[in-house]
Amino acid sequence: MKYSKILGATLLIIIMLCACTKTEDKVEDNTIINSTQVENNTDNDSVTPKGDDEDDNNEPPIIIKSDMIVTRAVAAKMISLANFDKRTIEISDREIEFEDTTPDNWFDKYINMVVINKWMLGGSKTFNPLRPLTINELQTISERFGINLDRLQIEMTNKDEAVSYGDFMTFFEVLCDKNKDEGGIRTKKLTVFATPANSASLNSWQMATNYGMYTFEGLTLDRYLDKEIEVIIRDREIVAVKRVVNETPKLTNAYIEKIDGNIATVFMGGISRELTINHDKYKQKNDVIGDIIIDNGHITGILLKEQKVAGKVLLMSSEKVDLDELGTYSLTDDAKIYSTVSGIRWKSINNIIVGYDSTDFVVDDKGLVCAAIIRDKVDIKDIRVLISTNKFKSKYHKNVSITATTDYIIEYGDNKKQSKAGEIININDNYFESNDRIYVKALDNGKITINSIKRGNDFNPSYRGVIEVAKEKEGYLIVNEVPVEEYLYAVVPSEMPTSYGIEASKTQAVCARSYAYTQFYSNSYCKYGAHVIDSVSSQVYNKEPENETSIKAVNETSKMGLTFNGNVVSANFFSTSCGFTASSGEVWPHYSNTEFPTTSPKYLRAKPQFDGETKYDNLEDEELFREFILDDKVDGYDKKFAYYRWSVELTKEHIEACINSTIGNQYKKQPKLIKTLDENKIFRSRPIDSIGTLKDIGIYKRGKGGNITEMIIEGSEGIVKVATEYNIRLLVSPVSYIEGKETVPVILQNKSEKIVEKLMPSAFYIMDKEYDKDGNLVKVIFRGGGYGHGVGMSQNGVKGMVDKGYDFNKILNHYYEGTQVKEIY
Repeated sequence: MKYSKILGATLLIIIMLCACTKTEDKVEDNTIINSTQVENNTDNDSVTPKGDDEDDNNEPPIIIKSDMIVTRAVAAKMISLANFDKRTIEISDREIEFEDTTPDNWFDKYINMVVINKWMLGGSKTFNPLRPLTINELQTISERFGINLDRLQIEMTNKDEAVSYGDFMTFFEVLCDKNKDEGGIRTKKLTVFATPANSASLNSWQMATNYGMYTFEGLTLDRYLDKEIEVIIRDREIVAVKRVVNETPKLTNAYIEKIDGNIATVFMGGISRELTINHDKYKQKNDVIGDIIIDNGHITGILLKEQKVAGKVLLMSSEKVDLDELGTYSLTDDAKIYSTVSGIRWKSINNIIVGYDSTDFVVDDKGLVCAAIIRDKVDIKDIRVLISTNKFKSKYHKNVSITATTDYIIEYGDNKKQSKAGEIININDNYFESNDRIYVKALDNGKITINSIKRGNDFNPSYRGVIEVAKEKEGYLIVNEVPVEEYLYAVVPSEMPTSYGIEASKTQAVCARSYAYTQFYSNSYCKYGAHVIDSVSSQVYNKEPENETSIKAVNETSKMGLTFNGNVVSANFFSTSCGFTASSGEVWPHYSNTEFPTTSPKYLRAKPQFDGETKYDNLEDEELFREFILDDKVDGYDKKFAYYRWSVELTKEHIEACINSTIGNQYKKQPKLIKTLDENKIFRSRPIDSIGTLKDIGIYKRGKGGNITEMIIEGSEGIVKVATEYNIRLLVSPVSYIEGKETVPVILQNKSEKIVEKLMPSAFYIMDKEYDKDGNLVKVIFRGGGYGHGVGMSQNGVKGMVDKGYDFNKILNHYYEGTQVKEIY
């Protein structure tokens, strides 16, 4: 391994430090101890499933302490989290009306969840959240989950007594095992570094740990400051404390901001905190990584780690980092990520931008990366694109065959080989004997062609820049590193036909550049060594080759992107409009709480897609939308395109099968968006797998642009309200779920037929239903317009606007009202 960029010498000094006030069994100040003493103090394990901690089974659990009380509120929280993730609990509709709880109380959402599911009940007016849970109440709860308390050996002599914390935990762990909730409830060991009791920077019920921020609603955790505890968690919420693991824990890979005299400022889990430290050797020390042993606010042991390496990051994952010239380093399980770009910050793997040298990696004495410090802000210049296999089916390639339009060079390890233009090289394991990555670059501004890939009309794509091939256990990864502007040369024709003209291509170039910018900093594909992928998961790249028009469009809009209030926006676009776009808040639920409908930014609001004054300015009204969708005199920008108007006829049996095959899974994903009418004639979020026999279907509400936002489905099992255009397009679509029956073709306005893969073409449609003589639904004829979600820019609408003489600036201002087009890098 090369160390040409090692930034500092190794310093591995361990000092046992004790305050003068410590008890006599502590060693004296300044005593040097060996590394084994600190390293064996304890390991801050990553996630450990229940039962894996056999080495600690003899430790007395904290849960037997008599001062730990299980209130009805705490019981509601634990039972709720044993069955649902916190986000689902938070976004569930509030149905309770007790006088002793309001939405401002931390426990309100949990009480709501247990009452909705009838796991716990209250009185007519109160729930008594702060009263201790009784044994009798626990027995009632256990019966609702089919758990026998007698078999758990829980004492039930006086059922009116408060249940002990230990007995409730026994029940709770059985409940968790019974649920078999993968990825839900689990145990974890962590050290409590800060709570609101010792840090004003933390919110209520928030604490900093050696694994970042957690919340602990309803629990008292101040007593565990500077202790390692074993807890039960769900996501980032502490559900319960099981026991204290270590009274004097080791904080590994802490960021020591400074040591000034007897005070050490330590950053951990997102919080800076001052700890006392006594020693002679270090009176001043700044910005180092170290392991520290803490005892009630005092550092009693320290191990500094000052060996650093740096280089261009080629791949960044939670297991390893690949550095140019230096090779691959494995990460420790407890590696920490920090940033000093704008003050010290707690960061994640995705914040380390691949393709750039912006981070120092701290290496321990075993040669493992134990911390990373992001020191520089990355300015976008080159972008790394993950290249997919044929038809974008996989990220991993079974074989790689390359050539070039000019002579080209292939580098692997210390070897460099030059090949002639057109000469084909098949990559095999021989190229990876002394390295795990090879580089291919064409000379004289040529391009690298990958013969093992087919794109578009069965051609082998050629790439500017550098092609990297990395060997992984799953196969070969191919990454194309290329300047952003040159990347866009092959994005523009792949996303929109350049036959639409230069102004259309310039419009697409600005949108594509804005999207690439936001995706670059998201760094979502860093574990593959890339910023983006070449498929629709990012934006399509090189499915169609670059051409004179796309190059000109990119060059004439160089560095220009779409901004709103000074921020680059990820411009939404879709294929074809029906003559109206939709507001984003009437298409997608709010990202954090799934409220629907929600607010829409100014630049993503519904508006007509035609010139002139019109009565069709708000299509929420059912009759007005019907008139609009059937009005062939509307001169929409998309009017010349086949999907501008379409129709499809589906039988009752087809629709019924489609709904019953998809509704259960969609409810599990977004329970707040699929609701069932209850006995009080109120739509409530309730589990549903089937509607039974379809009786009727209807439109409940439309958005301003005319898109259906809510649909009513009546079945023999109940009446359901479905929200959002995606759910509506999925649950009722031409796709066949009846064995032996084929997907029904959609008839386009040019009389051609199209087979859709998954969804109804759009949610901009009307329904004409036919019934038999007994009033039973027979079939539905859907007449609609447009293709896609309908938010933002219609790509085919751009062509219509170009034909009417609009330039790219006016087109962008039309689709994204209030935005500015300006240089973004």
